[in-house]
Amino acid sequence: MAVETPNKHNALILYDWMDSVANLKGVSKEIKHQIIYDLAHYATHGIKPEVDDPFIALFMEEKMRIIDKNNQKYDAKSNYGKVVGRPKMNIEEQVAELVRKGLGRGAIAETLGVSESTISRCKAWKDRNKVEEVKENDVSKFIF
Repeated sequence: MAVETPNKHNALILYDWMDSVANLKGVSKEIKHQIIYDLAHYATHGIKPEVDDPFIALFMEEKMRIIDKNNQKYDAKSNYGKVVGRPKMNIEEQVAELVRKGLGRGAIAETLGVSESTISRCKAWKDRNKVEEVKENDVSKFIF
């Protein structure tokens, strides 16, 4: 029975294990194709194949360890699919809150650890004159 691991990957990192499958001696072409399919399926879906032949099982275990190591390296570099660049921050709500408190662009940038130009591009900063502070006791806006 195939065992599924929790990690799924949309891409397959190809390394020397593909060549090592092709160079297996005494293994039919059909079995080589099945090994490549099973390893690719394991790399992308995390499903461990069932193998009866102990030699092939040992070979595949070694290659699955390489695949796991490569997937871990890829996951460490990626941020929800984004491999390069800085992680995207959603600071709109934080900017809006700081604008309500009366802070200026420089103070907000310093507080959030971003540049002033980043604050300038925020919708909350652009709409700062439209932001109204709702007082706790002012419920008249909510009566229809």
